[in-house]
Amino acid sequence: MDQRNSNAQESKASIRQRRRRTLLLLGTGISVLVIMFLFISQENGSTEVGYPAPNFALTNVQTGSSFGLSDFKGKIVVIEFMATWCSHCSDQVSELKKVRSQFSNDSLIIVSISSDPGYDTDSKLIQFAASEGIDWYLARDTANVTQAYNVSNIPTTFLVDRAGKVAAFFIGFVSA
Repeated sequence: MDQRNSNAQESKASIRQRRRRTLLLLGTGISVLVIMFLFISQENGSTEVGYPAPNFALTNVQTGSSFGLSDFKGKIVVIEFMATWCSHCSDQVSELKKVRSQFSNDSLIIVSISSDPGYDTDSKLIQFAASEGIDWYLARDTANVTQAYNVSNIPTTFLVDRAGKVAAFFIGFVSA
């Protein structure tokens, strides 16, 4: 009887040790993945507040000229992810016009990026800009910028400071 109790206690202790080792290995693995993610995010830009915003290169559908976030160093940049079929995005444009009226073109840059480039052709975006009175950069996401900024809902708006770092971001409609 004592032998069975002793074996049972040793078996429980052995199981506890294996569980501890498994949890330790799992915790270590997760820690390594988190560190790798943070390293990669810092290398390529991040959508986290305080980190450099991911750079991109797109074409302004209204002018045909190429531009990138790096072109706007030293200026405050508002990046709005939108689509022409999104009613809240149209509402957001009205708010962006209010913001635009309070700043000069030299100090504030607004960029609207359609996150549905398959639907939003250049001509649809040009019509949208005309009907909404958009006088800022407007582009189709032809370079996976939506993914680089981890956007899953629209509208989503990022505020990038003069140093090119994410200062804030807002998911959904935001009042001016």
